[in-house]
Parts: sequence; C-alpha cells; structure tokens
Amino acid sequence: MKRTSRSIPSTEAAVIDLYNVQIARHQHSNPHPRGFAVRSALKDVQSRAWKRIRESHEDRAVNTLLDAYTPGDLQNFVRHCWTAGTRANVDSYMRTLLDFLVGHFFLVRGEQRRMAELADMFVMQLPTESAFQECWCWVMVFDNGKTNSSGKKQYLGALRNRDFRICPIGALAMYLFTRFHVKKEAWPSLRSPEDYRIKLLRGGSDREHELNDKTHRTWIANVMKAVGIVSSKSTHAGRKTGAQHAEILGVPEAEVSSPSSSALSPSTLTRHSDPKGREMDRS
Repeated sequence: MKRTSRSIPSTEAAVIDLYNVQIARHQHSNPHPRGFAVRSALKDVQSRAWKRIRESHEDRAVNTLLDAYTPGDLQNFVRHCWTAGTRANVDSYMRTLLDFLVGHFFLVRGEQRRMAELADMFVMQLPTESAFQECWCWVMVFDNGKTNSSGKKQYLGALRNRDFRICPIGALAMYLFTRFHVKKEAWPSLRSPEDYRIKLLRGGSDREHELNDKTHRTWIANVMKAVGIVSSKSTHAGRKTGAQHAEILGVPEAEVSSPSSSALSPSTLTRHSDPKGREMDRS
C-alpha cells in the first residue's frame, strides 16, 4: 500500500499502539518498533516530501495556517445553506448548517458529530451570566471518539451568539423545526429505549442510523465549493479554523487544545468558560 508523507504519522501511531498492547499482554518481547532505522526512514521521507513540493509547485498553504476560512466565509456558508435549499432538500441544508457550526464552535471531530444523539444534549441555566435576561447554555455530552476510547464523559457547550446568523443554538432550533414540523418526523417521547438512539444528524429514512461518512463530507464540500472556500479539509475544516478564531479572540490555549473534563463545574461546563473565551460564542 502506497503511503504519503501525511499519512505516515497516523500509521506509525497505530503500529506503536498495537505494540504497546501486545507488550502489556506479554505476547512478545521484541524491541520498540520506532528504532534508529525507522527514525532515519521517516526523516528521509520528510526530506523527499519537502523537495517534491517545491519541484512540483504544490500548494504550500495546505495544512498550514492559511488552510482555513475567514469569518466572512463562515457567513457565506450559512447564507448559502439558507438560500440554496428547496422543500425537497431543506432538511439536508439545515443539517449541514448545524453540523458545520457545531464543528466550528464545539471543535469536535466529524465522527463525534455523526455519532451524537438527541439524548446526549441538554440545556443548563447560567444565573450569573446576565443581570438583564436568562442565559441558557446548550451542552452536549461526548463519551466516545478517536481520542476518547475509554468512555470518559466530556462536556462541551455553547451560548447564544450575538450574531444570529452564525449562532449554533439558532441553527439547532431551525434544524429541529425542519425535521419535526416541516418534514413531519414523529416527535420522540424519550420514554422508550428506541428514542435514545435517535441521531442528532439524521442519516436517512432511519433516524437511528448514523449519517454516512461520504454523505457527510460531500455535503460540506459542496457548500464550501459553492461559496468559494478553498481548503484541504471538509468535515474537519470547522474544528481547525474554529480553534484559530478562538486563539485570535484571546481564548486560553488550554481551553482550545483539550476538551472539558468529566467534572461538571463552571470552569468545565463549556470549552470557553471565561469572559475572553465566551467571545468565541458571542462575537
């Protein structure tokens, strides 16, 4: 199987994980696979990749800070989802809108968004947030994913955005309205076990079925292309760019680089828990 310089690190990590599991089970006593020869080979691959990129005039912005979209691009993405849909596919556009904003503000992987279920969501009032009106936080619980194989509960949340066009809570409301009122999907009672398997992002006629990965990528990529967003990422574009926007707004690095802990407290309720961080959701 042909491997590129970009896929080698993930392959290397998988091999090392397998080695660690086998060592823990006392299945063999072979030396660590990342020896001198492997390290030398990896350096050689990186060197050849650097040379090839320059000789073939490949786009050097790929996988750099420039491989992202601007706040204006985000507005255009939202506008396209609102205006391009017809009665036949309005639910798919509203799903894509919600999906993209969740990726941008929650900074979660596409896999986690596809696996999220209605039962994983709840709202919590934050009484000290405002002296003039009630403030509610939309919270999602994640206990699975690529970097969370142990089932540890992680809480991520979002507040209402002062710009209603890019508000993830507004997008959630419109998507649920489209599903349960426009498309006449039966409202779940959450009293039977089947209701707890309903996906947030519906993948087809079966609402308990996870959205297909190819369909997921295709819808986001098509909207990005329609509004002129050029990126090497599709489902992960929001996760990457959202982190960049958070850093520009002054969100502490610890709140951007790592998910919330399993303890539900004011400091871990949302990824952006301090006044600066909340600008991510409000500005």
